[in-house]
Amino acid sequence: MILINEFSGSKAAVLGLGRTGISVLNSLNNSGVDTVCWDDNVDARQQAKELGFNVENILHGSNWAKFDLLIISPGISFLYPEPHDVVKKARQNNVRIDNDIGLFFSSIDKNYWEKFEKEPRIIGVTGSNGKSTTSFLISHLIERAGIPSEIGGNFGKPVLSFNPFKDGEVKIIELSSYQTEVASTLKCDISVFLNFSPDHLDRHGGAGGYFNAKQRLFTIGNSERNIICVDNKEGEFLFNSLETDELARGLNIAIASQRNVSNYGWSVFINKGFLVEWKNRKQVASFDLKPRLSFLKSFNLQNICAAYAVARSLNISPKAIWESLDSFEGLSHRNQLVLEKDGVKYVNDSKATNVEAALNSILQYDSVRLILGGLAKKGGISKLTMHMNQVKKIYLIGDAAKDFSSELKGNVEYEISKTLEEAVTSATNDSVAGDCILLAPACASFDQFKDFEERGKKFISLVENIKN
Repeated sequence: MILINEFSGSKAAVLGLGRTGISVLNSLNNSGVDTVCWDDNVDARQQAKELGFNVENILHGSNWAKFDLLIISPGISFLYPEPHDVVKKARQNNVRIDNDIGLFFSSIDKNYWEKFEKEPRIIGVTGSNGKSTTSFLISHLIERAGIPSEIGGNFGKPVLSFNPFKDGEVKIIELSSYQTEVASTLKCDISVFLNFSPDHLDRHGGAGGYFNAKQRLFTIGNSERNIICVDNKEGEFLFNSLETDELARGLNIAIASQRNVSNYGWSVFINKGFLVEWKNRKQVASFDLKPRLSFLKSFNLQNICAAYAVARSLNISPKAIWESLDSFEGLSHRNQLVLEKDGVKYVNDSKATNVEAALNSILQYDSVRLILGGLAKKGGISKLTMHMNQVKKIYLIGDAAKDFSSELKGNVEYEISKTLEEAVTSATNDSVAGDCILLAPACASFDQFKDFEERGKKFISLVENIKN
């Protein structure tokens, strides 16, 4: 557990009692902070009471003059489409609003770190897609080099549930826009920007707000090293902004999966299937990716470049990185081959919760039978309809099925399957050797499942029944 001694003796309200909120309460209570908590969900409130926390309706009846800070969980609306009523109350009473990420960075006492022989490091990873895979790949590479690490944040354990820092350790934090938008303090040693595609637009008031939430990691973080993917315009903008800032100039590594960027001061990119590193206009390393990496797909290339650049920033040799890459197996629910039977592949990419991620997945296969749908995100699926060459048929599920069917008319054959069970059964009955039955929903899962992991596990279970 991470303690936040800075706030010892203060009074805090905690809004949102999921995994993150409970970790905040544990940390604050053990740091000498007087806490009350609330959640709009009655079951969450009951669970908090059973754990011994002080549940109080902070929207009605509370004296806000007594609070020093309000800590909110990632699911709490902060500004758009409309702030949560408790957030409004806090603002009206000039109460500091923060989240677990901001508290985590506030807890860091560099003076205390003087006791370490080798100072710990913090790596922050953000972007629309690939954050988890990149974070785990970074951990894999540095652990193989003998550097201890711990992963948390948006995926895995909440950051305040981290173990206390130890000598030479690296903490790797996956950061969503919901987290970077709110955190009052962001101070990583190495910050990574992977990519940008429209997502969570309602929550951020549009694409501009979403990008601004992402770039806060870099604009207020002042990291010692910034690793920026310049494959899209947002990455190019961010890299240029940093390189033209007197304080950040020369601290940046450009990465790219789609073009040669050897003209940048320090760069890692993919060139004709090779992973290439250039520094000061000279090639430092070059490795042939094609025959070595069984998990490699084109959308993994950004992840590989980013993880390689992080490892190099930690002074791990190119040879050591290369030898470790081959043993990384990837993560569940991310382009995961579940079964190949009678020439038909079943692939679980439940984590493809937006159009860009789903498209990346579709483009890896020929003859796709696509399971699509769930709780739709703003913007529809028009981008998908322009890339239907590999798709033989689409099986629509969930809340979005009816609206998606209107967009698909005239572009590809489809049916409304409604449930995942019906979709898997129908796709299996339709399939022939050479087909790939792909779950890449391009949607959130909350209409029918708790999260993308539960959706992916259900797909795996259904497919395993076919195997048996």
